[in-house]
Amino acid sequence: MKSITFSADDKLIEAAWERARTEQTTLNKPAAGWRIMCGRNNKPDPP
Repeated sequence: MKSITFSADDKLIEAAWERARTEQTTLNKPAAGWRIMCGRNNKPDPP
C-alpha cells in the first residue's frame, strides 16, 4: 500500500475530524471509499 498526502483548508480538516469523532470513526474510512470510487472511474457501488 502506498501513502498519499492531501492538502485542505484547516477549517475543513477540523470539521471532518469532528464529524469522524461524532460518527465514532476515522477519516481513513471515507477516504478509502473515495479512493475506490476514483479507481472505478467515479462509478458508485450498485445498491
